[in-house]
Amino acid sequence: QNLQRFERLGNQLPWASAIESATLRVPTTGAILGRCIPEITALCWNDSDPVAAAHCRIACVDGKFSVCDLGADEDGTLFDGRKLGTAWCLLKDGCNLDLGPIRVSV
Repeated sequence: QNLQRFERLGNQLPWASAIESATLRVPTTGAILGRCIPEITALCWNDSDPVAAAHCRIACVDGKFSVCDLGADEDGTLFDGRKLGTAWCLLKDGCNLDLGPIRVSV
């Protein structure tokens, strides 16, 4: 019953627009981002959030950090609002990666 009441309130809930955040440090050896990272899992509200276990990979390619999608989620990973492909894309300061409802700012 409480869940139905909360769903009816939608954005009127006091915490609905709250920004939650976590800091991730990616080693030069790289990392896979998704539910496999505890900090990302902690930002998911429930198991139905569309965040794959392995959404994208970040690695140091030719001396620069880059990202590519791993194809694990139908909606994929968004890179500054555009669907990321399997080819490496150079990460820039201030860019955003969207893993379902989770936004990662670089």
